[in-house]
Amino acid sequence: MESGEIMISRVAAQSRYPANFQLIAAMNPCPCGFLGSQRCSCTPDQINRYRSKISGPLLDRIDLQVQVSKIENRELLNQRTQVKGESNQQIQQRISAARERQINRQGKINNQLSSLELENISAR
Repeated sequence: MESGEIMISRVAAQSRYPANFQLIAAMNPCPCGFLGSQRCSCTPDQINRYRSKISGPLLDRIDLQVQVSKIENRELLNQRTQVKGESNQQIQQRISAARERQINRQGKINNQLSSLELENISAR
């Protein structure tokens, strides 16, 4: 993922393809999906086995992990529920401003920095 390309190796040949992407993933906190509620019937051993199915090297590449709280079905289905927080336009403006700061600071956006450039920035 860091190299921006993927290599597929087969017996007869190897092929390289561009792979510049942002990985967004989701998973339940336990096999039943109800960890922390009375509905959860998972044992600690089951939870550990479930979570160990995701490889360590993959987890190491996930920079941001967010736990999302459960939303009741009636809240999801209620069209009158007011969404609290920022509008899409406000979020887009913040993202554009952040990208502009990155380009002004280092001539490129953060995901295009090499490991050496990251080390130099963090040493400042």
